[in-house]
Amino acid sequence: MASDRVEGLRHALELTPENHALRLLLAEALADEGDHDQAASEYRVLHDSGELPVDGLLPAGRTALAAGDVAFAGALADAAQEAGVVE
Repeated sequence: MASDRVEGLRHALELTPENHALRLLLAEALADEGDHDQAASEYRVLHDSGELPVDGLLPAGRTALAAGDVAFAGALADAAQEAGVVE
């Protein structure tokens, strides 16, 4: 069962679906609670829209791996390398 925080973030995101900062907060909260599948899904929306901040690439990659999405984790690792976050 999701926490009140996650439920509140989901509700707010329903009202403002283009709020990327809010979506990032939701992804981080989901990952913190161990809901890696849903967190990876939110990170994917951010990444696909070009709205995932550079400092979010590695946490998103770790979450994607935890969710078993190796392809997405690889894409995030490539993006992090291109951004100079990792060598």
